[in-house]
Amino acid sequence: MDKIRNLGGNINMSGNRNRGRTLKLRWLALLLAVIFLTACGGEASKNYEVLVNDEAGKPVSGVMVQFCSDTECMLGKTEENGIAIFEREAGSYTVHVLKVPDGYAADDTEYPAPEKPGRITIVLK
Repeated sequence: MDKIRNLGGNINMSGNRNRGRTLKLRWLALLLAVIFLTACGGEASKNYEVLVNDEAGKPVSGVMVQFCSDTECMLGKTEENGIAIFEREAGSYTVHVLKVPDGYAADDTEYPAPEKPGRITIVLK
C-alpha cells in the first residue's frame, strides 16, 4: 500500500512525490539566488566616489569638486570621510578640484575618472 488518503491529499509513502517537490523548490531557490546575486553585483553600483586625502592619508572634508562629462558638470562637496558621491552611468568623466579648505594648496589638475563607476583618489598638498 503505497498511498494513504489524507485530508490534505495523497501522501506517497515512498517519498517520491515529496522528493520531486523538494527538488523543484531547491532549483527555484537556486535560480532566485543567482538572479539576486547577479543583480546586486558587478554593474549594480552607479556611484563614482571622489576620495580626497591629505599627504598623510587622512580624509579632507569640505573640498568642492566638479564631476564632468562632455555635456554636463555636477558639483559635490566631500563629507567627513573625504568622499563626494556622484551617481552616474558608466562613461567618460573628469574631476576637478574647485575649492580646498584653508591650509591646502589649490589643485588645478584634471583627474580622469575610471570608465566604470568606482573611486577616484585625490591627494591634496
